[in-house]
Amino acid sequence: MAYSLGYRFKKREYTKFVRTELFPPIPKHFKSLCIGTKSRNLGDALVLTPLFSKLATHYPDLSLSSFIRAFNPVVLENHPLKLTIKRGPKILFGDDINTGGGHLIAQKLRSFDLPFQEDEIRPEIHLSPSEIVEAKLTLQQLFKDHKNPKDLWVIHPWGKTWSSLMDSEAWSEVLKSIPRDARILQVGLPGETAIPGAEFYAIDPSHHGSARRLFAIIREAQHFIGVDSGPMHIATAFRVPSLILIKSPRPGMLIPGLEMRNGVPYFHPLTRPFANLYDSNSHVEIDQVDFKQAVHDWIESQA
Repeated sequence: MAYSLGYRFKKREYTKFVRTELFPPIPKHFKSLCIGTKSRNLGDALVLTPLFSKLATHYPDLSLSSFIRAFNPVVLENHPLKLTIKRGPKILFGDDINTGGGHLIAQKLRSFDLPFQEDEIRPEIHLSPSEIVEAKLTLQQLFKDHKNPKDLWVIHPWGKTWSSLMDSEAWSEVLKSIPRDARILQVGLPGETAIPGAEFYAIDPSHHGSARRLFAIIREAQHFIGVDSGPMHIATAFRVPSLILIKSPRPGMLIPGLEMRNGVPYFHPLTRPFANLYDSNSHVEIDQVDFKQAVHDWIESQA
């Protein structure tokens, strides 16, 4: 059986290794499956969320659980399946289970031989009524000086993966195209450069409950502009019209079929660059000649 050894955790409850299976099981031959990511990136946890409801629908007798590490329990909180969160599963499925091309969510659904529609290629986030109310109150407080609140535009300039895609001056130019009576909210981490003209909502990286509040706030947005990062996945989950700013892919950016990591084989399909970008969103390459005009045209189309 091909597998890799996971991290040895420092905390007492994480003392044993967790095996990561590289190829999907046949669900009907299993009584239970633990699905999750070992990554600490929010987006990696979010792209796994559609698997749970799909597996539960097609294999109702299958017991599903996830892994306590990082954002796995955060993105699955309030899930209608009331999933178990395990501290040390024997085998973990998720990160490297990908089949075919297209979006990572499609690749993972395809790996488990689960049917899907293109419209279902988006994360699933389940918010409680109290989380939604709290988000509305937070926005009222942030924009209390706005006498006639208009559309909410959320921007996310500095992602973990793309921290320096554009400078603050370029982002200021983007904001000039947004209608003057709109509410503009920048989301990010404490200490990040604030873009003039936008209110700033900082996420507490040490408290995962802060991510839940971010989910609810982005749900209230009418428009989203950002980089390829966690908030992009959140906006897509709630069908917020989004413009994602990217760099043109370099030649030869396709992932090889078999990759070796520390002597352990990892399977990856040949896939297009940026396999975590959603076809339902709009994308603009910042290094194209008419970049500024393309951004302006998209914003105009949302008015």
